Amino acid sequence: NRRIREGEGTGIKIDDPSAAEDLLDLAVEAAKNGRRLIFFCACIRPKAQGCVRCHRVRVATLLRLAAKRRGLKVDTVEWPGGKPIHFELCVDADLFRSVARGRWSIPIGHPRKLAEWAGISWGTTVTVISGNESLHRLVGPVKWEKGEWILPVLWQFSDPSTSLESYRKDVLPVRRNMGLLTCRSN
Repeated sequence: NRRIREGEGTGIKIDDPSAAEDLLDLAVEAAKNGRRLIFFCACIRPKAQGCVRCHRVRVATLLRLAAKRRGLKVDTVEWPGGKPIHFELCVDADLFRSVARGRWSIPIGHPRKLAEWAGISWGTTVTVISGNESLHRLVGPVKWEKGEWILPVLWQFSDPSTSLESYRKDVLPVRRNMGLLTCRSN
């Protein structure tokens, strides 16, 4: 993003849009060897409220256009991709109350199977349980924050008693609004 590099203000201005051809060459070569290509930056989310916030979205668009010109089928997806799942997470009463009040992250400490937590798709539903109480949230893959691993909360209804079915119904619009759906070149 030229604007960041050169301090030209806000917004997105790709320095060399033709470099998408080089990126596509790398992706094609990786695919020949059964690998995927990952390109990333420090932006937290690709979109916010449906508006592009990260140059990764623009680069992915340029990549798909280059693939279309070459007659190639290319998918771009926000890592880790995949289909959202559902799981349950037992927490103590204090953390449960904090999540019920609207906390936007759920600490999980130091999980033994970190790769599984890191591979959770954006928009996964988690049922948070403490004793006889439970509530639901849409979350993304774990991230390291303030000395521990947390599940970032993507979406929550203001009513803590909102059903799991309501969360599952809203996952597609939330993922679309945040730029988390797979995009195809064809």
